[in-house]
Amino acid sequence: MPLVEKYHLKDRTTVGIWELVETEEELMNPIDLSQLEAERLSDRNNPLKRKQFLAARHLLKELIGEKKSIQYKKSGKPFLEESNRQISISHSDRFVALALTEVQRVGVDIEVGRRPSLAKVPDYFLNDEEMAEVLTMKVDLEQLSLYWSAKEALYKYMDDEKLDIRTSFRIFPFEIKEQGLIEAQSLLSGFPQKIILSYFRTSDYVLVVTGK
Repeated sequence: MPLVEKYHLKDRTTVGIWELVETEEELMNPIDLSQLEAERLSDRNNPLKRKQFLAARHLLKELIGEKKSIQYKKSGKPFLEESNRQISISHSDRFVALALTEVQRVGVDIEVGRRPSLAKVPDYFLNDEEMAEVLTMKVDLEQLSLYWSAKEALYKYMDDEKLDIRTSFRIFPFEIKEQGLIEAQSLLSGFPQKIILSYFRTSDYVLVVTGK
């Protein structure tokens, strides 16, 4: 089974990581898609994206022990039919991450490798205060990748059409370790002003999820 890792947060949030080692046929055979899921899969032509889609369904079943249909809001945010649990999904290359929580909302992001492009245009996703702090601390590419991943997780967590990844929330400086916490602040009304995220670093990926 390519469920390669589980992370359990204190706030009843669980994140599972699936590594894609199967063919699409192997992922299709033991899974029962709803009609809406089958239609959504048929809209995907990219072989990797099709496998990521299927792996997310396997991952959910591994985490909750039963088949649940994953559907999507107009915003693209996934949700579970007939369930009070909230989910968030992220994929990067051969890894798929799914966060499942019993709290109000959740956002997760997984990134494989380090993206040099982030160092070229950091003001695309960092606001003025963050840019000043990054320059002062002489942040390297790995930590810059964590800033990006945290913003992506927050974007999914907040799920609001008015969001701007640069200005809707602020990341405070944090120490980079194998795993740790990141403090963020929502700059939009109607959301908690303070949001804590957890991050995990391995040789294969970086994972950030809301909660602690």
